[in-house]
Amino acid sequence: MRVPTYQRQTATTAKTGATNFSVRANPGALAAGTRAVGDIFAQVERTAISWYEQEQKIKRQEKLSQSEIELDNALEALKNEQRNRDPMMVLDGDPGKNELSFSELAMSKLDELAFAIDDKKVRSAFLSAARQTVNRSQISVNQDARNRLIDQRAATSLQAAAKLEDKIVMGNGADRVENSLKLFGGQDSEGNEVIGAYYQMAAEGLITETKAFELTRSAKKNVDKRQQEADAAILEINTGRRVITAGDITKTPAAREKAVNDGVSDITSAVANGTITRDKAEELLTKATDDTVRAIGLGLMTQSGDATGTAMEIFSGGAELDPIL
Repeated sequence: MRVPTYQRQTATTAKTGATNFSVRANPGALAAGTRAVGDIFAQVERTAISWYEQEQKIKRQEKLSQSEIELDNALEALKNEQRNRDPMMVLDGDPGKNELSFSELAMSKLDELAFAIDDKKVRSAFLSAARQTVNRSQISVNQDARNRLIDQRAATSLQAAAKLEDKIVMGNGADRVENSLKLFGGQDSEGNEVIGAYYQMAAEGLITETKAFELTRSAKKNVDKRQQEADAAILEINTGRRVITAGDITKTPAAREKAVNDGVSDITSAVANGTITRDKAEELLTKATDDTVRAIGLGLMTQSGDATGTAMEIFSGGAELDPIL
């Protein structure tokens, strides 16, 4: 019997064992999906944080800007108020009167605004910029106060100088010497050099040396003119008083004669020292003579029983009726 033989159709495989035909999950694919979801959430979280940070930044900037504007407005109001204050109060204040300087007022407002800011970062940024703002305002306000203080001091000094002029003109001899020394300067009784009022102002920086010279020269001319006018007025007053004495027939002849002599002497001296001119002296003497004669005549006619006869004698000379005539 013939045994059949078979030719090999395929090569044998080295793989042995059963083959698994069931469905299996891919771990890499699953991990990729999870990572994608995680990335989305991370992006959302980053976006949220970014928006929060941006929002906080905007809020802080807005609070800072509002506080700076409020400080600017407060400083502007304070600056306007300082223009009507005593410049010394603006510069230094007065604790005894509970008066604060501008610097103290400004810093008080700065502290008040800073205290109202809760955010530490905003407060720090505000204080840093605000101090510079206050410093700039203080420089401006203090300079204005110093200028006004100088003007005020100059005005006070000028008023004092004007009063010295009055004392020179209206005072007695001792007053004139004392106040002339204060106004115009010179040496006192002990030989000490005294600086004049206007040159003292120049030394204090209130006016220039040139201005001091001009004011001193002008004051000297003014004093001389006023003094001359005052002396002339006093001369007229004294002359009038002497006329009354000389024309009063009830007084002693000696007193009346003295009044006449003193009057003539004063008028003569006034011409010599330039208080009045010669023409003015003649005018005064003529008026004094007429007034004296008129007063004597009225007195004599009042005492006389014959007023007409008495008047005629007076017009004729009247030496026999009264020694002054």
